[in-house]
Amino acid sequence: MMKVAIIGFNIFSPGGTCRSNINLTKEFNREGIDVVIYNSRSFSQTDILSLRHMESLSEQVEFRPILDLGKDDSIDLYIITRESFFPLAQIIKFYCPYSLVIGEIHAPLGMLPENLAEDLYALDYVRVSTESIKREFQARYGYDAILVHHVSTYHVSLPEENVQKSTNNLYVLSRFEDDVKDISYAIRLLDYLVHYLQAPHVKMYIEGYGPSEMLYRNLINYYGLHANVFFKSGNSN
Repeated sequence: MMKVAIIGFNIFSPGGTCRSNINLTKEFNREGIDVVIYNSRSFSQTDILSLRHMESLSEQVEFRPILDLGKDDSIDLYIITRESFFPLAQIIKFYCPYSLVIGEIHAPLGMLPENLAEDLYALDYVRVSTESIKREFQARYGYDAILVHHVSTYHVSLPEENVQKSTNNLYVLSRFEDDVKDISYAIRLLDYLVHYLQAPHVKMYIEGYGPSEMLYRNLINYYGLHANVFFKSGNSN
């Protein structure tokens, strides 16, 4: 039976990459493939039980610390889901030379690590989400072993046809890193809706963690959006 490893920063925290990793795990499980998740941040049995419960994860999913990389020679495929972790491919190839290693690009190309080109040689493939990103990546790095595969939308439930629903609530679940996520744009948009289009009924709920939290709180104060923007923050552990 095939076994796949997914390497990430912290699957127990909110964020788009974590959502993608959970979706990918479920997609593999549906095909009868076992998944090992290597997590960079420390975690507890409570974290595992909580995530299993929230996401209905099967026993086909195993959680290990990232320091255990290279100790399991039964893994057929490694997927590295954080660009700054691409150097780990060298460790994997040293201990598991016959395993396939794929590096996923999640960040905008302009935000990738400056030394990324030096970390590509140990990867068998790089995965990007669109053909246009593939062309730009090829031109920038001279790298051709690129797979194009859209991020899984396994968690999205589409409404039945002819069902029309409207809402006045906006919800943002993300890492607070504005250079990448640009949540400040969403806050400025709400200022436009509330104060210029006279739509005080519109609300936005922001949940996550990260270094830009104070920026967002200052913007909410500056635009006077205390009655419209609601914050729920937590650390990355």
